[in-house]
Amino acid sequence: MSEDESILEPLDDYSEKLSVKEKFTKALVGESPRCPECSKILRDREIQKCDYCGFDFSYLESHFPIDGLPTLLQLHDFSDSLLDFEMNDVASYQSLINSRYPQFSVKICILPLQKNVRLRQLSLWMLNQCPLPEDQSENDKKWTILIITNSVTLKSCIATGYNADVFLPDENSLKIVAQLNKSQRKGIHARGYLEALESILNTLDDSKHGVKARFKKFKKKHRK
Repeated sequence: MSEDESILEPLDDYSEKLSVKEKFTKALVGESPRCPECSKILRDREIQKCDYCGFDFSYLESHFPIDGLPTLLQLHDFSDSLLDFEMNDVASYQSLINSRYPQFSVKICILPLQKNVRLRQLSLWMLNQCPLPEDQSENDKKWTILIITNSVTLKSCIATGYNADVFLPDENSLKIVAQLNKSQRKGIHARGYLEALESILNTLDDSKHGVKARFKKFKKKHRK
């Protein structure tokens, strides 16, 4: 693998010789997250309370206490929306994405929720607060793409970790969610998730080429 092709590897894998790449990656993912309520950029990465609209996650903590949150596995289907063979098909495509981009982890959680639970906020809450499997660290959350589906309303949402966010732009996420919601309403659940995963993989492919081009310019600018 060439130096340019390894742009999307986690920072933990870099040596001191790749400090230019570290600086580039940190600059690339340096923007703070947006408030899930008013969409303004927060001052701090740790989402506690929005300085603009006052939003916080206290209402979610009362519904989903941290102690009761599920482990953030690759695929959770609490609503039994998928048959066993469909679960295997979806999990296989998740593994395909991970084999091509080992630092990324695309996870899916399907669960029945009350209609007043705001899915966008819940997806960020779970991404930040759910425990991880034993073979993953907190750094893995930064590279996680989490798809949450409310099986009651048949609506979905995507939340991305800090490092993954730049590789899956908002406009792409919205298109993926819109198509997934359409599939859910038609009752073609498994195909909907497979199409969503395919769209995510295509987006990561496109992002990789764009990032590689930007890195070449960055290297020229910072060459000693």
